[in-house]
Amino acid sequence: MKEKITEAYDFVLIDDNKLDNLINETLVRNSGLGSSVLVFNSAKSALEYFQRIPVHSSKIILLDQHMPEMEGTEFLSNLQKELQEHFQMYTVVILTNDATYVKKRGNFPFVKDVWSKPLELSKLEQLTQHH
Repeated sequence: MKEKITEAYDFVLIDDNKLDNLINETLVRNSGLGSSVLVFNSAKSALEYFQRIPVHSSKIILLDQHMPEMEGTEFLSNLQKELQEHFQMYTVVILTNDATYVKKRGNFPFVKDVWSKPLELSKLEQLTQHH
């Protein structure tokens, strides 16, 4: 019987709601799917981070859509301009309470998927299996 080999994935969580970030960070860490998790409480601070360090080990970005100062899709547009060819390295999932965004998932070609909050372990597992 072959032993299942699990690769550790690193995540970036971006959400203005600190409680959502804490819950999602705990879920990712406890899942065993991520060895490290970067957490940002604003899209602006996350963008500043990526401007300083455009290529790093994190490959999956879990991004809240509705945030003050900068919406999730605005962040992605800026990030795409900033990273250019490196942008393709990242798998982006938008997390939202807004069902209209879940229905519009095809309108965002640079987004892998749009999920309703709260974050679900089963979706994380599916995402990392196809990553």
